[in-house]
Amino acid sequence: MEESILYKDKEITVTTKEFRHKDNKHSMSNVTRALVTCSNELNRISIGLLVIAVFFWFVEGTAIVRVGLVWTLASYLFFVLFLMCEFFNFPEYPKPTYSITVDTDEGSKILFYSQDRNYIEKVVEAINAGLHREKWN
Repeated sequence: MEESILYKDKEITVTTKEFRHKDNKHSMSNVTRALVTCSNELNRISIGLLVIAVFFWFVEGTAIVRVGLVWTLASYLFFVLFLMCEFFNFPEYPKPTYSITVDTDEGSKILFYSQDRNYIEKVVEAINAGLHREKWN
């Protein structure tokens, strides 16, 4: 089958045979599917703050440590920080990073990162369309 262009812009070119990003080329011959993955640091930070707040509430309530006001204030401080991170996006954290991940015979491989989810989804659709087209021809 002849190679045809499925998606092209200034950074990425997806054809039925390969994925090109600037000078990097990745063959599509052993790719089984492409998908969008996301990493969001904010969730990790806010959950960490919640765990610390719960820890302080637990320690404050035990009979072993009766420091009292210090532990109570610490737990409320971390809980307020958790709420600020989760609901008010404070402090300003970077946007989530999305990536194009392809499954191959050897395992998963990340091809490209971006903070623009729509852009990543368009490229993933093109890759999957090429895989589907190649499979039926």
